Amino acid sequence: MMNGLGLVHENPDIMSRGEAITFIGEPSGSVDDQQASAVKTLREMRDQTLARIESVRHRLRDQPEAGSADEGDGADQAFDLYDRSQMAWLIQNLEVKAHQLNLALERALEGGYGVCSRCHQPIPSERLELVPETTLCVSCASAHERTASREAGLYAARANRAAARYAAEAVDDERE
Repeated sequence: MMNGLGLVHENPDIMSRGEAITFIGEPSGSVDDQQASAVKTLREMRDQTLARIESVRHRLRDQPEAGSADEGDGADQAFDLYDRSQMAWLIQNLEVKAHQLNLALERALEGGYGVCSRCHQPIPSERLELVPETTLCVSCASAHERTASREAGLYAARANRAAARYAAEAVDDERE
């Protein structure tokens, strides 16, 4: 079942953006105690995250639509709209976290939890304690963030240039 944010719910235990992840019931092969502990922790975190998503969705559904007849003045409507947008943002971020937890859980079930998915080096236990859903070591995560930041900057620059061209064309059209 697909929700409004493009997430597929094929199994209540698994959620993924744009594609279904097959739930792998139990660890494959021989998994050590650390992997088994990670599976338990990641499942608990995922379940808590999914419960939080449903709680926020429930609150969002219970709120009246912005601009409905029973609403107060413009300031009240603006606040309600802002509140709804914040809840939608929270749901989206929680869904991203649930997806990350699923990826880490999948790695743990396969016996690969704690190993960087990019460079295949061990992820320090301190990082795993702070960010259990991580699949990248600090070095690879930093490189990934730099690339994402650079791409976002390039996108913003292209959007700004396009907006400037559009504004210049509009001014030229008014002069004619």
